[in-house]
Amino acid sequence: MQFKVKDFLTKYGFNGVWLGYQRLDMMNRIAKDHRDVFNDQESRILLALYDETVAGLDQLPELERTILTRQYIEGEYQPIVRDELGLKSSAYYRRQIKARRHLADALNEAPTFQRLEISFTP
Repeated sequence: MQFKVKDFLTKYGFNGVWLGYQRLDMMNRIAKDHRDVFNDQESRILLALYDETVAGLDQLPELERTILTRQYIEGEYQPIVRDELGLKSSAYYRRQIKARRHLADALNEAPTFQRLEISFTP
């Protein structure tokens, strides 16, 4: 199954479950320090996907992580994010594409995504 990074970060339907960063973050918040409570395979997979997504985001340079987080995860309006970062439209677009490409590469290398045969494109 192939996802576009921006669709995954916002949300996307997958096997009857909403799979996206928000869903994974919600599962992680519910689990907090009690991950052992989630015994079913689906929950454990979702928590592993969250860990690998966060690790992929953490590998990005700060500006790229900020662009992806604010625009796709927090849903902020793109011109506002661009202006606050002090970037011109063309520079913002290039950084956004570069960030999605870097995150796609990181997620494609993640073992859980590979096991589930989920791949990403920028």
